[in-house]
Amino acid sequence: MGLRLGDLDEKQNHAARGVAAAALSACGLELLDEIRIADDVLKAVDERKIGWDAGNYFISVLGTPSASKPWMLQIGGHHLAYNFTFNGGREGATPLFFGSEPIRFEMKGVTYQPLDAQSSAMSKLATAIAARPGAKLSGTFTDVVKGVVMTPGKPGELPTGGTDTGFPQTYPTGSSDRGVLVSSLDPAQRRLARAAMESFASFPGSAISAPLLAAYLDPKAFEATYVGFAGDPALGTKGSYIRVDGPRAWMELVVQPAIAHPEELHYHALWRDKQSDYGGEIRH
Repeated sequence: MGLRLGDLDEKQNHAARGVAAAALSACGLELLDEIRIADDVLKAVDERKIGWDAGNYFISVLGTPSASKPWMLQIGGHHLAYNFTFNGGREGATPLFFGSEPIRFEMKGVTYQPLDAQSSAMSKLATAIAARPGAKLSGTFTDVVKGVVMTPGKPGELPTGGTDTGFPQTYPTGSSDRGVLVSSLDPAQRRLARAAMESFASFPGSAISAPLLAAYLDPKAFEATYVGFAGDPALGTKGSYIRVDGPRAWMELVVQPAIAHPEELHYHALWRDKQSDYGGEIRH
């Protein structure tokens, strides 16, 4: 699992943060901080022994850092999974999972809302396209669609960890039940679609994210991107779901009941790249 941040001394934590800062943008580093703070908020009510704890976040290096050979940097914990692959100049930022429980909280007089930018951008997009025929997706959504498969625990115990057994993922094809094409949107709606994609791609440092975002927003690719939603576009009810589904980009956000306080809500979100997950194993 790598190094547990809660086990590191001050000097080691400083070094680990330096590694994280080298891979992440300012908002990506802020997300790591705020999700860890959220875990500490939940730690006091962790009666089910889920393991909420800011210390239960890990940093791992797979392989040997190299400018020419593949290696991987992982940073994450309960509600965050940064997977950065460096593959001889083909940097990958996905899969990138992130979530927030509580959605909004206070700690030491400071108010936090870790996924405000992403949830707001996706909600504005869904609201803008809600009246368009075909924009609403069928079915019900209880979690992100292309996430990892959780490892079952013993009877009566919670699942522990997960494996991306669905990789390489199979994605929707054709035009049925994928939402509406960006090419059919008006200029204002297109700007909202672009903003939603940029919000998800904002966490890695620009050296990693800029080439990926450029590929997603290339006019031909952007025009062929679908956007769709289910449930409440304002993200106010469980099962509400919003998706961006492009030739490469797959970005989704779902609303779930909170675990600590089931009467409340929490978010799960996922960014995958259909071509370059884990550093570009899949080539078309």
